[in-house]
Amino acid sequence: MGVRARGLGMVTGQLSGYVVIDVDLEGLPLMHELGWKPHVISPSGGAHLYLRWPGWFVQSNASKSKKTLPPGFDVRGDGGYIMFPPSRNRQGFYRRTDQRQRLSIEDVPETITVAGETYPLRQALGLTPPVPQEPRSAERPSFQPSYADDERCPMFLMLDRAADYAADSRNKGAFMLGLWANANDYSVGEAIHAAGEYTDMVQGVKRTPFTLDEAQRAVASAYTYLRKDRWTKREELSHDHS
Repeated sequence: MGVRARGLGMVTGQLSGYVVIDVDLEGLPLMHELGWKPHVISPSGGAHLYLRWPGWFVQSNASKSKKTLPPGFDVRGDGGYIMFPPSRNRQGFYRRTDQRQRLSIEDVPETITVAGETYPLRQALGLTPPVPQEPRSAERPSFQPSYADDERCPMFLMLDRAADYAADSRNKGAFMLGLWANANDYSVGEAIHAAGEYTDMVQGVKRTPFTLDEAQRAVASAYTYLRKDRWTKREELSHDHS
């Protein structure tokens, strides 16, 4: 059987009961300064730290939409997912550490100063309770991608497949991600949101930078093409959808 799946992904947020702080190489010095011990080491040498979901909506990929997080820090919350040991990518394996104690909200300082700039760390990670606001009749609810929909192919499978194209063309991988997301009933907004995950996954494949804007434009362009067939469970494990 030609199984191509390379590991496991965990949906984060309310569904699993976990939020994960994702720290890349740039953020490691600050993580050590804070005294945080990672639970997982990623193939690139970054770190994942697990917390209990706090009981309110936590935005995933907060660093993509606002600049209030220190360099190298991001969060996976509602509508997101995180790769899980012993998953692997082109750079290697995700590894568990011997750290078993979960990080708590109290371990996250309200503010932190890095290189002379102060960041509202706890709030920017989504770990402070939201302030109740009066609803405005003209306002629409904020977009929350439904990656955990049991009726659809999991987004992480399509991301993993798209990343296989990156060595040849990262733009092509993003375009294929858009084609597959459209085929599997994801809205263009959800696919564009997933482009942030794709950008992170393939950033180090080549020396030249690959921007979030490039990935999002390639994903969006795929939605202008004829819609492909939806993946079935057997197909998403054993066939190539070019």
